[in-house]
Amino acid sequence: MVKIVALDRMPRPMLLEEAREAARRHGTRLLICFGENGRCGGFGGIVRSAQARRLFVAELMDLCRTHGFHGVDYNWECPGYSFGAGYASTGVINVGYKGLASLVQETRVAFAANPPTDTAIVPFPSCQHFKNSS
Repeated sequence: MVKIVALDRMPRPMLLEEAREAARRHGTRLLICFGENGRCGGFGGIVRSAQARRLFVAELMDLCRTHGFHGVDYNWECPGYSFGAGYASTGVINVGYKGLASLVQETRVAFAANPPTDTAIVPFPSCQHFKNSS
């Protein structure tokens, strides 16, 4: 089961409300960011599994609806990298990028089909030149 549980970096409710109001007032969107850079050891496993991605996207949609986010920014700068161990093999890195591309595509489909708020956007990460060949 995939469950988004590390919410300790979410703003306090009052600050989140201020952020939502500022986004509304300035005509911008409020995004939540997910990625992996030493703190989130599970992200690589999520992107490699179609079932885990599906469950994650469902959890993400619920989180966006609950907290008023307009979309998500996937910020995974170094697929295949682990602090203390360095880079994995090229094959593992490529699987990570392919899984990330799949996750972005599946998230776009989910947001388009059932936007959590009035407008849903999903910025494509910097690896937009990677394509899912599946």
